[in-house]
Amino acid sequence: MALQGFVDDSGSGRGGATDGNIYVLAGFLSTEKRWERFSDRWKAYSSEDPKTPDFHMADAFRMKGSRKWKDEPQRDEKINGFVDLIKAHAMYRVDSVLAWPNYEKVIQGCVPDSIDNPYFLLFFNVILSTVAFMDKTGLDETIDWVFDEQGTIGRAALQWYDYISRTVPSLNRRLGSSPMFRHDNQVLPLKAADIYAWQVRRYLDRDSLRGLPHNDYIDSLLGIHGVSNVIEGEHMEDFVKSIGHGLNLKSQAHYFLPLPKESHENES
Repeated sequence: MALQGFVDDSGSGRGGATDGNIYVLAGFLSTEKRWERFSDRWKAYSSEDPKTPDFHMADAFRMKGSRKWKDEPQRDEKINGFVDLIKAHAMYRVDSVLAWPNYEKVIQGCVPDSIDNPYFLLFFNVILSTVAFMDKTGLDETIDWVFDEQGTIGRAALQWYDYISRTVPSLNRRLGSSPMFRHDNQVLPLKAADIYAWQVRRYLDRDSLRGLPHNDYIDSLLGIHGVSNVIEGEHMEDFVKSIGHGLNLKSQAHYFLPLPKESHENES
């Protein structure tokens, strides 16, 4: 049985003080049939009042965005409904995080232009950490990945994808077709990934710095079994050193398994 993984990013902008310091790729895995049911129910729920066509978390959460809410309780009730749909259909979750200041200090300008983008690291760490999670839980499925449209850096990541899949045996046997990049208007499970990625970034970049506890949305989604990983500055240093004789992709991974949570370091 193949799983389908849908992943979106949050925090890719880095042009000013409001852009923040955290970059996240995050999403969910489930079966094709479960995602089909999810998409049907997402469409139906979006059509209910208050209608939310082309829902995106960043805009929908703002009271003064293009989505006009009557009040915060109305907004929260609608978002909670979307979160409930995710919990009912997603089987596993994955998120990968890095800090922009670390990337700019350690990597930027020190690697080939084609991979000089934090998305490259997050893309492969999502895949690698998910494979490690599957190994730990005894899952034998393969994964077909769908990422939100990324343009040039997405195409560059795909050029390295075949190389990495050939050189990491544990990864190769888990992979289905080559990853695809699609727009969330066409592939609704990417909207689930949008909600999760935005919530992770918002907590790490804003709420955590202010000492605020997890909000209900992210607490609910973190209750899904899966893996969270952080690419630290030391992992970036190892990545830069490896250029020219392979790719050293590491992260600190934290697993939420049916068994007690474990923490390990992944490496390829």
